[in-house]
Amino acid sequence: MVIQYIFDRMFFSEQAFDAWVQLNNWHCWRHGQPSYYTCNEIPGLDPPCPARMRMRRLPGGRFEVSLKYDHQHGRVIYFFVHALSEFNLFALI
Repeated sequence: MVIQYIFDRMFFSEQAFDAWVQLNNWHCWRHGQPSYYTCNEIPGLDPPCPARMRMRRLPGGRFEVSLKYDHQHGRVIYFFVHALSEFNLFALI
């Protein structure tokens, strides 16, 4: 089963993004599994995300996150979250 969420007009610093992921408990969708997410640059966009392939462990489900970080304005301009099983979450901002 695939569930998709669209989040509108959400701008994050990297620290705020980390906090938002945990605050919204995305890691709770799958209980008891090893967790991580990765932040990847998106090809063809500039500049590269400084957190490319960064891994962060969270208690709960397993997620892969791609984001585009806007260095000039200090915010994430969009990101894609893929829970590595039954859920896909997508945000375009």
